[in-house]
Amino acid sequence: MRPGVTPVLNHHFFKLATTVLFLVAASFAGVNVSSPTNGSTVGTSVHLAANAFSAYPIVAMKVYVDNNIAFSTSSASIDTYLSMATGTRSVAVQAWDSTGAVQKYALSITVSSTTTVTSSTSVVITAPTGGSGVGSPTTVTAAAGTSITKMQVYIDGSLAYTTSGNVVNTQLSMASGTRYMQVQGWDNYGNYYKSAPISF
Repeated sequence: MRPGVTPVLNHHFFKLATTVLFLVAASFAGVNVSSPTNGSTVGTSVHLAANAFSAYPIVAMKVYVDNNIAFSTSSASIDTYLSMATGTRSVAVQAWDSTGAVQKYALSITVSSTTTVTSSTSVVITAPTGGSGVGSPTTVTAAAGTSITKMQVYIDGSLAYTTSGNVVNTQLSMASGTRYMQVQGWDNYGNYYKSAPISF
C-alpha cells in the first residue's frame, strides 16, 4: 500500500457486515400468541399461551391486561390461566432478550360470563360446573371448535376418557372429595388446546 493511503475498505465492510447481522437478528425476533385469538370471546378464566423467540436468549416475558401487569416469567414461553373481568379487554404480551430489545404482541378479546365455543380451537366444559356438588357416576359434557378431531378428559391430572370428534358426552365414576377436571382437544396437525380447569 502506498504511503498516505487510508485503508477505508475494511472499515466500511465491517460496518456493513455489522448492520446486516443486526438486521438479520432483529428479523428473527418476535412473540407468538396461540391463545386467545384476537377478537375472540372467552370465559372469565382465560387460557394464555405464548412464546417468544430471538437470536439472543429471552430473559423475561410479561402479560399486560388493560395496561396492568397480570403475569410475568423469566422463561421464553407462557402457558397459564388468567382471571379477567367481563367486557372488552386489551391484552399485550411483551418479551425481552439479553440485549434489552423488546418484542410485543397485542390483541383485544371479549370476556363473557357465558361459556360458549367461539373459535375453531376452543375447548369448553359444559358439565359439571365448577364448584358444584355431584354424585358418581358424573355426567361430563364438553364441546370444542370445528378444528378439533380428538378430545380427552383428565381428572386430577390423569386421563379418564378419550373420544374422537369435538364433543364429549359421557358418565365417569368419581372418587369422593374435591376433584379437578380439564379437557384437551387435538387437531389434525397434532396441536392441542386446553379448556379452563374446573374443580367440583
